[in-house]
Amino acid sequence: MSIDRGTVQFFLDGAVASRDNAAHWFRYLRKIVKGKNDFVLTQEELSWLLSRDELSCFQKVTLKRAMTIGTPTYQYVKSLNEKWTPTFWPELLRRMKDATQGNASVTQ
Repeated sequence: MSIDRGTVQFFLDGAVASRDNAAHWFRYLRKIVKGKNDFVLTQEELSWLLSRDELSCFQKVTLKRAMTIGTPTYQYVKSLNEKWTPTFWPELLRRMKDATQGNASVTQ
């Protein structure tokens, strides 16, 4: 196996750009998960990235955990790629409608 320099360079650049910003780093990490239980990085590329000084300890831990199926970090990163369904919208719209009609149930 060989290391895809383009892929690992993307994550190295991302690590440098997001060094002090966890939310920014997680936006890079979401690119790791391709599909269900499928990753962009190989184990060889992961090992190479984990050995680099460009990644902080936090970045190394979250990278490794994001590539471990079943961990909370993996679940979170995977959820970043899923469509967001705002379950509170119908209730919010109902309350707004009630408010415009002068209904007291808005304050509940």
